[in-house]
Amino acid sequence: MLSIIICSRDKIAISKFNENLDLIGCEYELIYIDNSDKSYSLNSAYNKGCIESTGEYCCFVHEDVKFHTENWGQKIIDHLQMPNVGFVGVAGRDFITRIPGSWDNRLKWINLIQSDKTGKKRTKYKIRPIKAKTPRKPVVVLDGLLLCCKKEVFKNVKFDETLEGFHGYDFDICIQSMVQGYKNYVIYDVLTEHFSLGNPNADYIKNLIRIFKKWQHHLPLFAENFDKKNSVLANEYKGLYRLLGKMVRRNFNSDEIMREMFYFSKILEKNDSYIYRLRFYILILIDKILYLPVIVTKNIKKKFR
Repeated sequence: MLSIIICSRDKIAISKFNENLDLIGCEYELIYIDNSDKSYSLNSAYNKGCIESTGEYCCFVHEDVKFHTENWGQKIIDHLQMPNVGFVGVAGRDFITRIPGSWDNRLKWINLIQSDKTGKKRTKYKIRPIKAKTPRKPVVVLDGLLLCCKKEVFKNVKFDETLEGFHGYDFDICIQSMVQGYKNYVIYDVLTEHFSLGNPNADYIKNLIRIFKKWQHHLPLFAENFDKKNSVLANEYKGLYRLLGKMVRRNFNSDEIMREMFYFSKILEKNDSYIYRLRFYILILIDKILYLPVIVTKNIKKKFR
């Protein structure tokens, strides 16, 4: 049986999600964690749902997801018969380095219709690679909109309840899975539609930094048969500047940015000289000057809403 676990603040969304159950194609139970009062982090809600579940398989899914594939539940269960499988989902990345945010925003492995419930963004079907030759692809981390696994995996992994809020849980649980020797996969025969563009705000960056510090002795991680390890590691230093830019754009103060720059630069065995410090200060200043018009525009829009 497939245990579908949802943490929700919106009963109307749950009602719409129930339409997915007509296509599920397998025995199931729906475990709904009511978080309308925001008493749970996503990690604590998912752990609670897992404890309450009675199925052999767990499906952690966002409430604003629509399944377009007939028998999608059975197909997920079929993928979970793979030997040593950890988590499967519909979007992921086949490597992570030692630096949080040291990649571009484009997911290399994905099978998803991305929509926006506001209607302001164009609905787009994203599939990469375009001609997937296999029903699944090994990855390291998966997007949290859909995370499925055998329940027995939770003998060795658990959602980290020290991570507050609703960000980073997917990174952390997938890294745990890899460290424990499991394999994670993006699957290509289950098509979903996600009615959210995500919100990589300051809290997202903070949790990501915490997670990368937590697992620093196990990073970098690469999916099975990943063949570009050397080129990825050679570009890790650029990840420091990407992280710096992300923190500037989310209004982190300069001292906090400098602290994280030094922490992660030491991981890369970069020196801590005066010139090196000065370079970071200059880059922070330049980024803040360049981003100032964007901040002003956002504040004006908020004022006249």
